[in-house]
Parts: sequence; C-alpha cells; structure tokens
Amino acid sequence: MRTFHRRGGRGLVALLFVSMTASFLALSTPPEPASAQSSVGTDESVIVSLDPDATPMTRGFLHALGAASGTTGTVFANGAGYAATLSASSVAALRNTPGVLAVTPNRVLVPHAAPLEQNGAPTAWAAGWRGDGQAIVVIDTGVDATNPNLVGKITAEACFTPARGAGGDCPDGSMSQSGPGAAAPCTGRVDCSHGTHVASTAAANGPTVYGTAPSSSIIAIRVFSSVTDPSDRIITDEASIIRALEWVDQARATQPIASVNMSLGGGPVETPCDASPVLASLIDRLTDAGIAIVASAGNDSSASRVSFPACVPNVFSVGAEGRPGVAAPFTNVSAGLDFFAPGEGIEGAWSSPCCTRTLSGTSFAAPQIAATFALLRQQLGPGPTAPRAELIRRTGDPVYAPMIGAWSGATSVRVGRALDPQY
Repeated sequence: MRTFHRRGGRGLVALLFVSMTASFLALSTPPEPASAQSSVGTDESVIVSLDPDATPMTRGFLHALGAASGTTGTVFANGAGYAATLSASSVAALRNTPGVLAVTPNRVLVPHAAPLEQNGAPTAWAAGWRGDGQAIVVIDTGVDATNPNLVGKITAEACFTPARGAGGDCPDGSMSQSGPGAAAPCTGRVDCSHGTHVASTAAANGPTVYGTAPSSSIIAIRVFSSVTDPSDRIITDEASIIRALEWVDQARATQPIASVNMSLGGGPVETPCDASPVLASLIDRLTDAGIAIVASAGNDSSASRVSFPACVPNVFSVGAEGRPGVAAPFTNVSAGLDFFAPGEGIEGAWSSPCCTRTLSGTSFAAPQIAATFALLRQQLGPGPTAPRAELIRRTGDPVYAPMIGAWSGATSVRVGRALDPQY
C-alpha cells in the first residue's frame, strides 16, 4: 500500500475557516469537458484528495466548501475528496491547508483506438474455462446492449461523466446515473461505439464475434461525454474514473467482479507514475479484493513510456502485438509493461453502422487480458487471491500461455495466435 505525507487534518474548524475561506472564494463552476486541460495563467481542473485521518467534522467542512463553490456531483465517496476548478493561487493555498492530502491535476483521457482479431482461448475453453459466473467491468464510451453479439450480456449499468454546464452528460442529463440504459453509448462521433467493441472483445458470445471469456457477463460504465460537432474529441477525466471505480467498489459486494478494463488514457508518461491519492487508494483496495485493474498502454509508439492510468502501480498495463512475437508499431512499451495481447485487425461488435468492425489499437488488446482474469477467477473460485502474481505465474501454463504474452523486452514477447470468428 502507498503512504503519503499528510498535512495534519485534526485542526479546529474555526482555524480551517480562517485559512481556507479566502481560497475557496476563487472556486468556479466546473468547466465544459473540452476545457478540462489547463494552461499557464488559467484556472486548473484538479482533484482535491482529503486526508483519511482527518476528523469527520473537518472533511465535512471541506466538502461543504466545495459543494458551495459549484462542485456538487464531483464529490467522491467516503469523504475521500472532490474535483473542482481553481485558480493557481487557490491550488497553492489548498496544498498547505490542514486536512488536504494532495491537490493533483484532473487529467483528460481519450479512448485508445489506433487509426481506424479476435483473440480467443480454445485451450482454456476446452479445459472448461469460459468465464462462467464472472463479470468484467468495461469503463468506456458506453456499450450498446442491442448489438446482436452482446444481447443478454450486460448485467449492470452506470454512468459518470465530466460536468457540462450545470449538469452532466449521462443519458438522463446528469453527471451520475445507474440502472438500465445508464451506459448507453455517447453520441456525436462514430467512435462512441468504442466501448461496444471493447466489451465484445472481452465477452461476446456470437453470432458473429466471440470474446476471450464468452460466458462472462459485462458491467458497463460510461464515462465519456457526447459531442455535437463530429470534429470534437470525446473525452473523460480522472474524476469520472474515480467515481466509476467507487461504484465498482460498492458493486463488488453483490457482483462477482473478476476485472476492470479501461481502454483509455492520456499521452505517454514516465512509469511508474503517480495518481491522485484518492484514485491510488481505490486501485489498491480493489486489487486487494482480488479484482484485476487493466488498462491499455496507448498508441504513441513510445519505446519507454505508457499512458495514464496504465502507468499507475497495481494497474495491469497491456501493449499490442502485431504478428506473433513482435510488438505492433503503434503500441507504447516500457520496462514495467505487464502483458501483450493481439492488437492489430481485431474484429468486434460495432453499432455505427451495425454490427461489427475491424480495428487496431491497445484498446482491443487490454480487454483480452481483462477477460483472461475472468477465466482465471472461474478456475480459482471466489476470494482475494492476488491476481497479479497468479497470472504472471501462469504465463508458462499450457492453458494460459497461448492467450497472453509476458513482457520480456522491447520487441520480444510471447503471444498467442488470433482465432477465426467461428471460435
């Protein structure tokens, strides 16, 4: 587990009010998603992580200030913190405020499809491992539950998007929604079908395409906003990822979750990288519960860096292979990269137009590893078995070796062959 330097947190509310009120007067309404990136001389979109050792009164006071400043809807669970847009002077003041653990950038993230195969596991399937009784969480652009290859696969849905004016961009116009229809894909761009493709690569069960764990179910969480101009990017941010993982942390009490897949990220960064303390703690907690957190490495052709959040400790980073044994030319790699999976020419479900499309990118390698954890969890049974050690140990196993490639150098990887659609 990580340790962070804490800045007190047990001061009197009166002292907090004196030290913080002036800073919070500078808070502004959360920006449109496209303005989430900050630049010199402008307000910054940030994540305020609160000290878990602070008194409930202190955390409540800090949350109340945030809510009064227009951050309602971006407050995180269990007093962990919130997202806000602050001036540079307010950020500096917060970093020295009792009860505040850290103030970090609210990173902007995009899907990891490369410019516009389906890997399966016949050996595992023949051994009886198809992901029965397991759920794979897909945090993405949403999933089309009506696609013929995904009918009946989605067992739960939720949505957490960046702010849009006074509201959000979930199907009901809010920033947070759960229940049937909540993870309907974003609109305005063809790549709003990205999450549908990712979900099918993990768990589709035909009639056209088949995922690595075809008997697993999908929990779909949409985090990307729609656009009205097709030339605009669909984006999300770190705060929306935090709220999605908080929902997963609650859902794991009633859902047999094997893994979480995030085929998204920003540009390549040094590895390992820091996340906001609130995100890092969530990832650690889910990992300790035996849930594998999987993220795509990104498509910037970097030879030494991977994207956020794949760079975060306790997240499985997945690169893309092209032909067997060779990294795809677009994939990011680093010394800490965990696995490779096929990432060129992957056929998956698509709904614009229906019903499949063949694409390349680390986005479509990552869900194959997330699905492999569903096969592994079916085999191991319930419980907090450490997924990282167990899967890495099995890279030489005749059942699992054909599906995954363990990192062993810049271009030397061990990978499995792609399957024909009839599998």
